[in-house]
Amino acid sequence: MHKFALIFIAITCLLAQPSESTTTIAMDVTSSDSWTTYAPQTQYINQGGPPIVARDGSIWWPLKESSRGLGFHGALKFDGQIWTAYTKDDGLLDGQVRTIAQAPDGTLWFAGSHKDKAAVAHFDGNKWTIHAESITGKTTGPSAVVDKQGHLWISTEHTDLKDAAKDSSKGGNGVYRYDGNTWTHLTVADGLAHNRVY
Repeated sequence: MHKFALIFIAITCLLAQPSESTTTIAMDVTSSDSWTTYAPQTQYINQGGPPIVARDGSIWWPLKESSRGLGFHGALKFDGQIWTAYTKDDGLLDGQVRTIAQAPDGTLWFAGSHKDKAAVAHFDGNKWTIHAESITGKTTGPSAVVDKQGHLWISTEHTDLKDAAKDSSKGGNGVYRYDGNTWTHLTVADGLAHNRVY
């Protein structure tokens, strides 16, 4: 009886683990002597920011839904053969992804918005974790970086831009740093040159 209980628990744990997305994007491929061009056959792809090349050689694009309501929020991965889309259904943010950064351990960070506020999602290759509770703003800034220690740095959307030229405390929310356990919010009060950070 105990043997069957252990087997049941093991199967339940395996099924509960998030896995790689199975949403692949069909592409029309045309080649010339020097170039290969990929064009999505059905989905409309609207790039949300610059792509990154991960350590395994795969290329990741942040995606945003267009103003025409076509396409989807999320991220697109190309491993050299297969184009795979990741969305909120896989555990990613439900809003646009503005930027992607890779940590020294190879895990990925996706910065953008979730439930109409700034957020980041962490992907370890299997499991997604969303961080939003310690970040203010409607969306993250246009960049996110991870330092040598593995700390994530992000900025959030800019506000009150007309007053920013007169007052360095206005026009943005400063930067946030996540060390793996704690979020730290840094502003001009901490010595930052300006709260508007790109």
